[in-house]
Amino acid sequence: MHVAHGRETGNPFYKNRMVPGSENVPCCTRRDCRPLNGYRMLPGGDYEILMPEGYWFKPDPKIILKDVTPDGKAHACWQDRPAMAYGTRNRVVFCVWIPIMFM
Repeated sequence: MHVAHGRETGNPFYKNRMVPGSENVPCCTRRDCRPLNGYRMLPGGDYEILMPEGYWFKPDPKIILKDVTPDGKAHACWQDRPAMAYGTRNRVVFCVWIPIMFM
């Protein structure tokens, strides 16, 4: 299994998916990719994703990929990292998949 920058792929849907703009940095590890509770398109075409904690988060448009997802849900890969202030965390989102549907 290819490992780059300490990240490795797990779920077959996420396998071989690279961080947009990167040729060799996988989006996901076995722990940081999961389906989301929802997403919405904003005026102007940007998206917000509904995080598991119940708040809306606007990812950088450069990391949003539109693809058929295995369950029709939006998916994202992220890690929470310690922040400089005590008791806070920084969420780093690597990739977001917005599902496309075919009729």
